[in-house]
Amino acid sequence: MSGSNQQFELNSTSIFVFLWNKRKLLVIGALIAMVISGIITLFIPNKYTSEVIIFPVAEGTPSHDLFAYDSKRDLLRLGKENEVDQMLQILASDELKDHLIDKYNLYERYKVDSLTDKTHRWTMRKKVSKRFFVRATKYVSIIIEVSDTDPELAAEMTNEIASYTNMMVTRMFKKKAEDAFKLVEAEYLLLKNQIATAEDSLSTLRALGIQDYELQTERYSEALGLALVENNRRAEQILQQKLDILSEYGGAFLEMRDVLRVYYGRLGKLEEKYIEAKVDMIETLDRVFVVSKAQPTYKKTAPKRTSIAITTGIITFLLLVIILGINESLKTYFPIKKEE
Repeated sequence: MSGSNQQFELNSTSIFVFLWNKRKLLVIGALIAMVISGIITLFIPNKYTSEVIIFPVAEGTPSHDLFAYDSKRDLLRLGKENEVDQMLQILASDELKDHLIDKYNLYERYKVDSLTDKTHRWTMRKKVSKRFFVRATKYVSIIIEVSDTDPELAAEMTNEIASYTNMMVTRMFKKKAEDAFKLVEAEYLLLKNQIATAEDSLSTLRALGIQDYELQTERYSEALGLALVENNRRAEQILQQKLDILSEYGGAFLEMRDVLRVYYGRLGKLEEKYIEAKVDMIETLDRVFVVSKAQPTYKKTAPKRTSIAITTGIITFLLLVIILGINESLKTYFPIKKEE
């Protein structure tokens, strides 16, 4: 055990001795690497980052929130994890990137030739993605960051992303609401036509004198009995004719009346759906809440020249240690024979 410890101490001592003997080379090499990396970073343009914080709106429709009798529901509810995940998918869409590319003429800014480069659109989207950062927070919000060499353009693009995202989400909800409205409207108009047809049929039957089948049947029967007792032939004949009409068309009258009751019951519920669907279709409420708009930031975020220089110096130092160590090991195991 003591032999192992002694061997370890000898090895550690040898390493320190080796590093001390090579200290000038290691330090000079690291310093040269730091100076070179610092000079190179001087040719890298400064980048400025702007950010905006947004909250997605909770799922739901304005009509449901406005007409619901639940006091806990309102139009100002913020979204939860599900809405945040959906918003992140929209922010990662190619449509959003293409919008930024076209709006700010990024082909010219990023020097991509759309005529000679067959994959120019893919190239542009990749370049935009490298300057466009999105992340969710624990507060169920989303932070959008854009980096560019122009601080004002970075801020403008950041705000445009938030604005266009709101437009995309609103458009999706509106398309869904329009489709729903068309379905409800078609059903609503069909029911109105059915009611009109049934009302026409009922009006025809009412023209024959049928107004209330049950009451008329009861009254006519009583009157007919009285006419028979009084031997009133004229009244008996008239009452019998009315009862015959009731007997012939009463069933149709009752059927139309019951059908209309069902139709009008459905119409009340359908009218409510129709109004709600129309409200959802024409609403223009924002689907994204912006905490504060992005402002130009004139403090650069990249390149971090000091960090780059220090990191380069450390890496160079370690590489030199490894290279010199390997070289020393080779000399130990493969000694160079001196010519006699």
